[in-house]
Parts: sequence; structure tokens; C-alpha cells
Amino acid sequence: MYNRKEKTHLPELRQKIVFKVAIPIPIPILSLILIFAFAFVIINTATAGARDTDSPVVYVLRIEGTITEGTAMDVQEGLAEAEDANADAILIELDTPGGLVESTLKITEAIMNSKVPVITYVTPRGAIAASAGSFILVSGNIAAMTPGTTIGAAMPVSIGISGRKPADNKTVKFFAGHIASIANSSGKNETQAKLFVTENAVLNADKALQRGIIDIIANDESELLRMVDGREVSIGGTNITMRTWNASLYHKRESARSSLLKLLGNPQIAVILLIVGLYGLIFGFMSPGTYVPEMIGAICLVLSLYGMGLFTVNMFGVLLIIIAVI
Repeated sequence: MYNRKEKTHLPELRQKIVFKVAIPIPIPILSLILIFAFAFVIINTATAGARDTDSPVVYVLRIEGTITEGTAMDVQEGLAEAEDANADAILIELDTPGGLVESTLKITEAIMNSKVPVITYVTPRGAIAASAGSFILVSGNIAAMTPGTTIGAAMPVSIGISGRKPADNKTVKFFAGHIASIANSSGKNETQAKLFVTENAVLNADKALQRGIIDIIANDESELLRMVDGREVSIGGTNITMRTWNASLYHKRESARSSLLKLLGNPQIAVILLIVGLYGLIFGFMSPGTYVPEMIGAICLVLSLYGMGLFTVNMFGVLLIIIAVI
């Protein structure tokens, strides 16, 4: 899932051995040559392993576009892989207008329970972490922004067949309290965090730093990791000193499953599929015998519900098989 370039001398070493073996050499001398060559490879490999162990490792995840169930799956997988690899830090880069509430809650929960320190970073210049993106930014152990980026406007809205409309007062109060709780846990300004939800407040990088929403303003990844190095964060009640200087970066690739779920989980696409599915079933019941409208309607309905995250991948496959059999 990750790409890492490593230098090795093995191809050059194999060429040298082949050239030497091609010349008639007494067996004892040849044996010594092979023994020394084998020892050289072992020592060289061990040394490279030691360098890899000493060098900090940072896993990089990218949240871009609308936040869906596919985004949540991608982040959860990335955090789990980073923990299994004993990474020194996880860098989550943000450029999102927001997305589904349930998916956002899954992401923030995964970040807050990560055993590896998480850095959230709005980048590049011109990027935004609006709405749900603000929740994710605040949840990081260390939050950062690139100059020229913007966060905020996190008041929840409901999306239905009639379009978008503001959430009810009860829902707004709940999420205002929730983002304040997240901010308190990560050492951010609770009062300002609540204003993102209640007042749709918007901040640029300078204002966000002044008001205690972020910890760092950095121009790029390299500068950010230099500034993070040596800082202390709390993970599960234990203080950890960040090691990010000259770190090796691993960029996570999206799985095919999460890419499909991101597409289907887009609110606009999910609503369109839901409408087509319902009308397909209605037309099918009104004109029985063809089975085509019902089939199209059922498939669209299943795709819509799957994109909304209402059932798992395994259940999705089972439902499609049932539809095919029927």
C-alpha cells in the first residue's frame, strides 16, 4: 500500500560475483570469496535495517473532496497500518468542503483513539477544511495550516429530496458540544471551536493560530515536520516526544473498495440513486411483467444505501446476488 525507495548494492554485487566465478579459480579460494561476499551482504542488510529503524517514519493520508464512508474506511485502514508498522507519526492532509456526519464521526473517533500521534494539516495553499473538515482538523494531536487556507463553517445541514436545509436547534447544540469536547481533548480552544458550529465562524491560518485552533503554520510538509519534531503530545495519558526530523514518508494509496464507496457515498449521487431506485420500484409495480424497472430500481436503491454506509461490503454483495437470482 505504500511506496518507499531504498538504495541497495545487491545488483552490483551479483555482477561482481558472476564475473569472478567465470574465471577458473581453485575451489578453496572460490569458497572464501563466496563466504566473504555472503558476509558482506548480511552486514550491509543489517546496517540498512538499523538505519531504517533509527530513521523516523511518517505515514501520510490525504482527505480530499467530499467526506464519505469511503473516506472513513480509507482513514481507518491507514491508521491501523501505521500502528502495525510502529510509525512515529501520521500526517493527515486536508482539503475538503465537508461531508457526511456519520463518516466524520468515525474519522474523528479513529484519530482520537490512535496509538500513533496524528498531525492534521490543511494544505496546499487555497485548500479548505470546511464543515466536517473542521472537526477532523481539531481532533489531531497537532493541528497545522498552510498560509492561504481556511477552516470553519461547520453548522450541520440535512440533505433530502427537497435539497439542503439547516439542521434543527437540538442537532446544532449537540455538535457544538461535541466539537468543544474534541477541542478540549486535543488542547485546542473550545470556545472558538463551538463558534464553527453555532455561528458558522470562518478563520484563516493566522487567526486560527491566534485563537488556539491550530498549533503551527507551515509552508509545506518538510517545514511542518521540522517544526513538529521535539514537541510533546499525550497519547492515552502518556506524553510522547515527536520524532519527525528527516522522516521517511509513506503515502497511502486508496483501495478499490474505498474509492467505490467514496463515489457512491457522495451525498448528491446517493440521493440521485435513491430517487431512481424508488421510482424504478414504483414503475415496476405499476406495470408488472417486464421486471426491468424493478431490477434497475432495486440495484440503484442498494447502491444508494451502501453509499450511505447503512450496511457492510459483505451485505452489499449478498444483496446484489439476491437481486441477480430474483
